[in-house]
Amino acid sequence: MVIKGSSRGQNKSNVKALASHLLSSENEEVRVLKLDGVSSSTIEDSLEEMRTLSLGTRTRKCLYHSSINVTPLESREMTDVRWLEAVEELGKELGMSGHQKAVVIHKKKGREHCHIVWNKVHPDTLKTASLSWNYKKHEEVSRRLEERWKLSPVIGVHSRPEGTDRPQAKATHSDWQASTRTGVTIEEISAVLYECWQSSDNGEAFFQACQQRSISLARGKRGMIAVDWAGTPHSIPRRLKIKAKEVQSKLSDLNPDDLPTVEAVQSVIKKNRSSSTINMEVTNMTDFDKDQIKGIRRKKPRNKKQSPEDILKDWVDQGYSGNISEDGSVWIDWGLNTRFHDIGDMITIHGPATDEAIQSMLDAGRAHGWESIEFFGDEDFKSRAYRLASLMEPPFPVSGYELPDHLKKELEIPDNTGPSPEPINGPDNNFNNSL
Repeated sequence: MVIKGSSRGQNKSNVKALASHLLSSENEEVRVLKLDGVSSSTIEDSLEEMRTLSLGTRTRKCLYHSSINVTPLESREMTDVRWLEAVEELGKELGMSGHQKAVVIHKKKGREHCHIVWNKVHPDTLKTASLSWNYKKHEEVSRRLEERWKLSPVIGVHSRPEGTDRPQAKATHSDWQASTRTGVTIEEISAVLYECWQSSDNGEAFFQACQQRSISLARGKRGMIAVDWAGTPHSIPRRLKIKAKEVQSKLSDLNPDDLPTVEAVQSVIKKNRSSSTINMEVTNMTDFDKDQIKGIRRKKPRNKKQSPEDILKDWVDQGYSGNISEDGSVWIDWGLNTRFHDIGDMITIHGPATDEAIQSMLDAGRAHGWESIEFFGDEDFKSRAYRLASLMEPPFPVSGYELPDHLKKELEIPDNTGPSPEPINGPDNNFNNSL
């Protein structure tokens, strides 16, 4: 069992945000289990009622928000009676027996967990509960309930057996939120950083290895920080699971003052992404730099746009992962240095345009239901893309591309073919006969 908690409610907007979190539709199920000591019947009004009561005191953050978590298997054994028993035990340990509270049960991915919001101010005495050593109290309650209900014991910082190393979380809550938002998992960035670390002998070599894998080193508030290709900062010692002194020793030839700030790196990443986003309504290939942007697009845009969820599903079915950005487009993580940006009728590649990457784009276009395609980019990219499209079964029709001589020869196409508004994929063409 893991119990967390923090003070909230410094103003009306913060209280409203907390209420929205408690009622979030991201959960499969939300149940208001109990409202205690308040006259209101809704979460929003109950929390605001608690805040209003505190206005007669000097308390700046009047609410204490706690969560009680158990494993998915153990959550099946947690009845409402048990949840309320855990809430009462925690409230007593924190010195908030008799205080107003709201208890909410969330069910997410099949696992139930409990949220409690107390008013730190007692409704009768208007005295504010002291929450010193609250983390230790959380652990003490967790250990008692684990023993009482035969739950899996969790090693805590304050209640670990003597001689046991201090436990360290694999990821903070903000790390977890970032990985959910960007699709870049903690395991993935840890593995990449470990490869860079193992292949380098000093700071400069580590810097270069990270750069080759789209990771930037930046200057953070407490030292050197790694920023992944999605813009999320990471603690290098935490991701490598080694001591900070060891990291400082190996990277001693790098001066953090010579590195850009985390904010500067994130700004560049955001700018690069914005500049690489191509509007779906672009029809003239001269409207952008063809030599810098490579990709494919649907010959005739569909009347009804494909939903971002369906776009992402077509990639997931191929075995890739990605995420939907705020503008509704989809970013796909194809490899360590390659990503795809898919807006439904156009896919651009960001990173090395290998034949394998091009083939993945073509497969995605076919999965989207495209009937014919166009290419944009440099001549090498287009010729390789055409060849791969022609070798698909059935061949993927390509429009508006003039074959170079070397490709005509390879595919045994006559020299007088010229520009082909549609691909050479009919039943009587030389290419199909050669197959």
